[in-house]
Amino acid sequence: VDIQENPTVATAENVRIVPTFKIYKNGSRVKEIICPSRDMLEHSVRHYSI
Repeated sequence: VDIQENPTVATAENVRIVPTFKIYKNGSRVKEIICPSRDMLEHSVRHYSI
């Protein structure tokens, strides 16, 4: 989500720093990562996609 084009979503999701990644599974947020390294982001996506 572009937080400048969608400030309502950014506020609702409490995004204050870019990049912020939120991973959802079955409708629930399971992980929030702020300014992750590439390896951390890839690991988290793989972990929660199982």
